[in-house]
Parts: sequence; C-alpha cells; structure tokens
Amino acid sequence: MIDTVSELSDTPPTAVAGATAVVQRALTLAALASPLAPGAIELPSPVGIRTGFGSGVEVADSGWSEVLEVPLSAPSRRRRRAAQPNEESFSALLGGRIAIPISSLITLRARRDLDSGRIREAAIQLEAAINTARTELVGSIPPESLESLVAHAVAVAAAAEAARAGDLDPEGEEVVATALARLETAQRQALRA
Repeated sequence: MIDTVSELSDTPPTAVAGATAVVQRALTLAALASPLAPGAIELPSPVGIRTGFGSGVEVADSGWSEVLEVPLSAPSRRRRRAAQPNEESFSALLGGRIAIPISSLITLRARRDLDSGRIREAAIQLEAAINTARTELVGSIPPESLESLVAHAVAVAAAAEAARAGDLDPEGEEVVATALARLETAQRQALRA
C-alpha cells in the first residue's frame, strides 16, 4: 500500500496523475533495491488505478472512505517472475535515508533498453552511466571493482561511438552486455555498503 492521499484533488485527472507519480517513484526505487539486476523487476501490468483514503481496517479489507477508480487498458498476458527488492535498501531509498545515485537511474534505463533489444540506445546510456558511476562510487565499492569499471569504460566508449555512427557490431553488443552487468554488480555493492 502506497500513501497517495496527499495527491488527491478535486479533479480526477490531477488525482490520477499525482497518484501515478507516487507509485512510479516507488517502483523505480524498488528496481534500484533489487538483489538482481535493477532492470529485472517486472511487475504485472496494472488494470486500473485506485486512489483514496480510509481507516487501516477498511483499506486492509479493500474498503475505502473515499476512492477514485480509473480503469486502464487490459494487462498483457506476458508473465515473468518478479524479483523482490532488498527490503532494507528499498526502505532506505523510499524514506530518503540514502540518496538515489544518478548513475543507477541511468543504468536502469540502459538495462531496459538492452532487455528490449535497443542495443544502440543501451550503449549510449551505459557510457553515461559508467562515467557517472566512476565518480559516484568512489569510496563505496572496493578499489578493484572501481578499477574494473574504469577498464570497461574505454570499451563502452568505443561501443557507444559505434552506436552513434550506426555501426555497432556483435562484439560491441557483447561489450555492452558484459559492462552493464559489471556496473549493476558494483552499484548493488555500493547500496549494501
């Protein structure tokens, strides 16, 4: 249950937009706190949005004092086991006790691009993510992990340049996949530190 009461207003479209923003932020933070690759979290498609308020007992029994329901399109039939976020990391991110690393957000975009077959976009996102992480992760991960990222940065920069030129070959695609997995591992190390 995610509190969206503060997002309610007199106009339904505004209430839905506000509630959706709150839920989307929580899903992004859950993806960052995932023990698997951040992009591995895939939640079922929602069938509707319900925002409102009620007592704890009411809400626990799917009841509400006041509620606004907006149906969405039919969910896709595609299913994948959803990874559960690390509860401690998720709680710290959601509560603002730890800052959201910018490189993690860019890495999440790169993972989604790669998983969706958008290899060129993933290469370009990954270049930005690694360059940002090299600064952000200093002191948060072991020195050998940081050295590994630096070593991958050169190959990723070449892959990103090839992607911009439209010439990314299978070897460059492998560089992107390998470096992305290494970056995700380093970011999980930093989150646990």
